Amino acid sequence: MRAFSWVALAAATAALLAADVRASGPAGEALGTANGDWIAYATAPANDQRRGGAPGGSDVFIVRPGGTPILVAGRGNGSIWNICPAFSPNGTLLAFGQRSSQGRSIRIVGVLRDGSI
Repeated sequence: MRAFSWVALAAATAALLAADVRASGPAGEALGTANGDWIAYATAPANDQRRGGAPGGSDVFIVRPGGTPILVAGRGNGSIWNICPAFSPNGTLLAFGQRSSQGRSIRIVGVLRDGSI
């Protein structure tokens, strides 16, 4: 089951990135990892989301170097895991995996130049 979720995430991310490359504007309008404006990260532990006694769930944030992190997706009551954020080439979309009591999904959100989601 774990392999399937990674394959699905990779396929959806590839489709997202391919579509975004076609929609990209001039390089000077890029946002995100393409030009270093934003960094996206998840607070999930490296050990497959299982830590004895530690708080559950994980968040996804975006931040500019030296700036204040902006919450993109929260852990809710501790049962939501948000993992593996990746920007599209022009930085206007952010994809990440999410696991909750409702199942697994790939979330894609738009990111404006000011960091608004």
